[in-house]
Amino acid sequence: MPVIFALVMLALMWVIVIAPQQKRVKAHNAVVASLQAGDDVMTTSGMCGRIVDLDEEFVRLEVAPGVVVRFDRRAVAARSVDEDQHMEQGESSEP
Repeated sequence: MPVIFALVMLALMWVIVIAPQQKRVKAHNAVVASLQAGDDVMTTSGMCGRIVDLDEEFVRLEVAPGVVVRFDRRAVAARSVDEDQHMEQGESSEP
């Protein structure tokens, strides 16, 4: 009986914790693999900028006119959505 309980607990842990995390990792890897120069992105530290150059390891973001910083490519958390795209989709940034 304790063996069955342990197996059920492992299965629950897999469904609740491990499987969703693997899904998030796959989605993040897909975003990182599809980055291109000109994309507006946000890093894991919260900095937003436009990619001006990238290679296999690093991206260079322009965070202000003339200010370019280098980040590890995996530090890109997501692509940013422009306000214009929000407006085209009928979404509003106002509460």
